[in-house]
Amino acid sequence: MVFEPIQRNGLVAKSPATIYDDTLHTALFGWFLGAWPAMGISIRKINTMITLYGIPNCDTVKKARTWLTEHGVDYQFHDFKKLGVPEAPLDAWLAAAGWETLINRKGTTWRALDDAAKAAVTDAASARALVLAHPSVVKRPVVQWANGGVTVGFTAEQFAQRLANGKS
Repeated sequence: MVFEPIQRNGLVAKSPATIYDDTLHTALFGWFLGAWPAMGISIRKINTMITLYGIPNCDTVKKARTWLTEHGVDYQFHDFKKLGVPEAPLDAWLAAAGWETLINRKGTTWRALDDAAKAAVTDAASARALVLAHPSVVKRPVVQWANGGVTVGFTAEQFAQRLANGKS
């Protein structure tokens, strides 16, 4: 039997036993979700939202947030100060942008590090450890676009181009 994917109301059924929900907490299915694992139905979250990671008082983050809002782009904001740097997305950022791009060597956090800590950052693994210990060392903002792409930093031209090309 061939099962064609069906999309309705943000839900995509990929097979009779699998449904993908972008929130996992929809009012319509919320009561039923608890029973699905027991029935052998798997549920996986898909990202349909832009996530902007940064620190709210960072000037570049403020500019990016203002630009997105002024252009009517829905996004969620992840505050490094309150929520820390999420480990799984961090690995994706390192793979997509590279550790050299992700580490902000011009910022006050980097300059405040001792020389030994700076010298120890030589690859993705050491950069990852530094970011988890000092979230403010990340160049901001980091944007996880809805299509899975990652950008680091902000320019209005870059954001406009991503949205115009459907790369959000």
